[in-house]
Amino acid sequence: MTTSRHLVLPVLVWLAVMQPASIAGAQQPGTVEVGGFLQLDRLDGALRTTRLGGGAGGRVGVFMSPRWELEGEFSYSQADPEPTRTTKAQVNYYVARVAYDAPWGRMPGSAVILDLGAGGARIDEHSAFVVSPGIGLRAQLASAVALRFDLLGMIAPNPQRQVFSDPAGGNTVTHFANYLARAGLSLMLGTEGSPGR
Repeated sequence: MTTSRHLVLPVLVWLAVMQPASIAGAQQPGTVEVGGFLQLDRLDGALRTTRLGGGAGGRVGVFMSPRWELEGEFSYSQADPEPTRTTKAQVNYYVARVAYDAPWGRMPGSAVILDLGAGGARIDEHSAFVVSPGIGLRAQLASAVALRFDLLGMIAPNPQRQVFSDPAGGNTVTHFANYLARAGLSLMLGTEGSPGR
């Protein structure tokens, strides 16, 4: 298991540097990626909910080059409350991302995706700035359709700002870290043979 962890970074570097850009035929400049996804959340204990929540969302991105993509996304999650809360918690995320797509495999458009995002989270009546690192995988099924999987964090590093009130009346929460797993479909518009051409 330890050996596998040590291999992850070298494999990602190899994908980014050694794979030819010609593999990324579905990632040409101007290609638009539109998709939807379901997500499973592991919520920070500070939010006073069960640790697992679930939700859904959507994304739209545009390729600036065969490797670089700008994305915007919206998602929401709900989780059952602990006894100190009276209602379900709903968390909305609004994030903009810069993604690096390292091609893999023989199907144009398939890629390992490394990205970094920033945006906002809305929890009950409070909002917070979040940073969101992520890693993903796009598996192209056809020229215009792909499966996409993502693992990412939603981290609110706000040491001076109250973003959530403890319903039990104790401390206020100024930072949290939620972790999300997503699975969904993407439609690649503007690729050869897609509806966008």
